Amino acid sequence: MEILKKITSLIDNENKTMMAVLIAVVILSFGLMFFTGGNEPISSNTLSAVKSDSSIEDDDFASVLSAIDGAGLVNLFVTYVDADKTQVKGVIIVAEGASDINVVFKLQSAAATAYGISIDQIEVFEMKGVSTQ
Repeated sequence: MEILKKITSLIDNENKTMMAVLIAVVILSFGLMFFTGGNEPISSNTLSAVKSDSSIEDDDFASVLSAIDGAGLVNLFVTYVDADKTQVKGVIIVAEGASDINVVFKLQSAAATAYGISIDQIEVFEMKGVSTQ
């Protein structure tokens, strides 16, 4: 609090608006850190390790996708360029929550990251028998 008083005393009346904006930005930054838990972002090394891990099983990844908020039950079908499953050709995701465009985007983003492919190689469909309200 003393720091804010010192800074405020250094600024004259002409710059009060700028000071108010600066203080608001600082307070919002600390608030954002508090609400997000201040977690460190995933490093690119971690992401590349996930992408290159060919041991990921499609069934395991389907259960990860099911954990995404709103996704519900998820079925996953992955096609590969060759028989040794080193390069993904495309992904089909069938999810209960696929009627929500935000869920579709989250599912596409997760699959693109996990398999190291672009979003245009991923199709998401709504699961049969799911009622939209």
